[in-house]
Amino acid sequence: MKRRTLSLVLACALSVALLSACGGKGSDGSVSGSSSGSLLPDGSVSSSASEGPAQPDTSAPDQSQPDTSSPDGSQSDAVQEPSAVASLSLNKNSFTLSKAGATYRLKYTLSPEGGKVTFSSSDEKVATVNDKGTVTAVAPGSAVITVTSGKLTAQCTVKCSWKAAEKPAESAKPSAPSQSAQDKLPSQEEKAVDLAAFFTKIEKDYDMSSMEAADSELIENCYPGLSAIQTQQLAVYMCMMNPSPNGDVVLVQVKDSKDVDAVKAILQARIQYMVGDGNGPGGAWYPEPTEMWENNSRIVTHGNYVMMVADFECENIVNAFNALF
Repeated sequence: MKRRTLSLVLACALSVALLSACGGKGSDGSVSGSSSGSLLPDGSVSSSASEGPAQPDTSAPDQSQPDTSSPDGSQSDAVQEPSAVASLSLNKNSFTLSKAGATYRLKYTLSPEGGKVTFSSSDEKVATVNDKGTVTAVAPGSAVITVTSGKLTAQCTVKCSWKAAEKPAESAKPSAPSQSAQDKLPSQEEKAVDLAAFFTKIEKDYDMSSMEAADSELIENCYPGLSAIQTQQLAVYMCMMNPSPNGDVVLVQVKDSKDVDAVKAILQARIQYMVGDGNGPGGAWYPEPTEMWENNSRIVTHGNYVMMVADFECENIVNAFNALF
């Protein structure tokens, strides 16, 4: 009897365990969550049941979707900076030199900086150029100045324009005058030239209305040492506008011809100061006046008379001065 009862209890327990494992129906007909169990020694059953279907773990990324936090291989998160474009240029496309020996320094702009540059002239019989870009006029004509850095080049045309001096024929050499003829020739001191009157004429002919006579203090500041030289005539005319449409006109008659070279050196120093040395702006400062002083300035002498002119009408003024003698 006891064995039958124990068998019945075990059968009931086994049935309950099987029903729990397969899931039963709730009162509303839905299937309950799955459970698992094991038979204990005392005949009871232990079970663990899930409350429903398993839910995804949201704490970990969904491996079915692409990871947008890292590159997908087709694009890069880094921003590509545009590379600098290499370039080479000159400060002038063309310019003119109006006398043999006149110079002009070309300035280049190279990007990126630091590359080696070289200058060359297409015709060195017309104009030469050194390794710093200083162009020197040789003879009338035109030449192309080229600056090169690696595969980069830039060009500028220089025009050398002036009347070439005519060489006298060998047969046309004048014979030396006789002593009696020499006695009758007027000396430079005897042939007086009114320098103030000369300036009055060229002032009207070449529109120098902005020019004024400089006082002794201004002369000493701009032409140091000139006032100390003994002169019969000294007149310095300067443009008081800035930037200046005209340069300077200096007219000198020295008492002793030995002082002519000293006067020329003082005048040449003024020209060099106004042009500058190429490392920065000179006294003329602005590009157009600087070009005027560099390419349109002359120092002319006739005996004890000296003239320096810096003006865009330089050649015409020089011709007018030469006509006085």
